[in-house]
Amino acid sequence: RRAIFALLFSLSCDSKLSILHLPYIVPVKKLLLRMIVPTRIILYIILTFYLCAHSWAYALSAYGTKVINGRPVLVQKEIMSPPRQKIKAVIFDLDGTLLDTEVLADRAMFQAFGKSLPESVREHIRKDGDKLPWEIKSKILGMRGSEWIPMVLKYAQEHWGVASSGEEDGITTHALPPPVDEFWRRWETNLSELCLDVKECPGATSLVQELSRLNVPLAIATSSRLVSVNKKRIKHEEMFKHFQTIVTGDDKAVKNGKPAPDIYIEAARRLGVHPSECLVFEDAMTGVKSGNAAGCQVVAIPDPRMDKAVFSPMADAVLESLWHFDGEMWGIQLNMADCKNRIVSGV
Repeated sequence: RRAIFALLFSLSCDSKLSILHLPYIVPVKKLLLRMIVPTRIILYIILTFYLCAHSWAYALSAYGTKVINGRPVLVQKEIMSPPRQKIKAVIFDLDGTLLDTEVLADRAMFQAFGKSLPESVREHIRKDGDKLPWEIKSKILGMRGSEWIPMVLKYAQEHWGVASSGEEDGITTHALPPPVDEFWRRWETNLSELCLDVKECPGATSLVQELSRLNVPLAIATSSRLVSVNKKRIKHEEMFKHFQTIVTGDDKAVKNGKPAPDIYIEAARRLGVHPSECLVFEDAMTGVKSGNAAGCQVVAIPDPRMDKAVFSPMADAVLESLWHFDGEMWGIQLNMADCKNRIVSGV
């Protein structure tokens, strides 16, 4: 092939090779020179066809089609979502994933401090919307009370002037915060009252109902204690009725809280499905780590204040909300964006 191209190129350039100047081939040379223009055209056609063929071969190997908004679109294979193992069950975290309890949890916590929290600090917190500072909130998301309460008490001592041992201020003695167990009890009591009106997270009930319609086994794995869960679910039975089992943080089978894998391993066991075939939905890094440690596949829906990039190495998918879930990569014929459109259009 290279020799033919070289010969054609030589002829098209009116080669001065000595062989073409010999008298006995002058007629042949004249004939060949008359062919210079058509030869160039043929050469260009051959080269064009050759390059096009290779370009199409590359395109077919490097690109594929993916259906987006009901239309097939050519997508580069390197950025197409890799297929995941088909899942057989779904396990949800509760607080911050299905129910929007986080702000209420903060408010209940400030109430649990009682008189130990200085009034000046309490006033500042009210102006900030009764929200726990993110520097500590981000660290305790998903933990059990026995784990996060000591962290919050330490933070309060270091940043809010909460007493740790009744030190004297020259006039009175600072009120002490309650012990961990009492703080936990107060917090749960306050939260139970506030949670009577807790709202669901966007898309929660719709996703649960759609998965149930597809006969996907469902479970909840929450760090909250059972008594708290029973209060939170009162006005959300339309969602809770679809779950086959609920594993709580105070369950005897859960020896270690998140990020340990215990709670997700137990939830998978009760569903009769291997953890590797379970899909976990979590909003907190501790929960994502827990699901990973159990061997589950994990979808993260982080708090808007969190950097989503932090979750990417740990989670199989990172979503803005449950409405953005697409089950195709896990073998689930469910696209929540389409579901939302049907609800909005009334279909």
